[in-house]
Amino acid sequence: MGQYRKKIGHFGENLARNFLQDRGYVFVSSNQKIGCGELDLIMKQREEYIFVEVKTIASQILGPAAEALTRRQINQLKKTLRIYCRQNRINIESTRLDLIAINLNRIKKIAKLRHFKNIY
Repeated sequence: MGQYRKKIGHFGENLARNFLQDRGYVFVSSNQKIGCGELDLIMKQREEYIFVEVKTIASQILGPAAEALTRRQINQLKKTLRIYCRQNRINIESTRLDLIAINLNRIKKIAKLRHFKNIY
């Protein structure tokens, strides 16, 4: 991944983390690499672990961020989530997978964030 894309990705993950913390979620971890997958954010709300995929788009050329997550990526995230739960003795029943889609407008210097809960 190029430096610019990494920078945009980290910016989006920080926005997402702050957004969730402002809503009472507790930060657990970020950028957990497991096998062939990576978990962007791991948060907790009460007794539930929330695994959050963050998609940040700086250009609308390829479409909005909410459409950037493919079925194949969701399946890979689910596998990664299961491995993480097994390694950390977390009951899979007390988890969910969310998407935070962020569309950046660099000219207007605004970010539009949408939170999709339980995407599978």
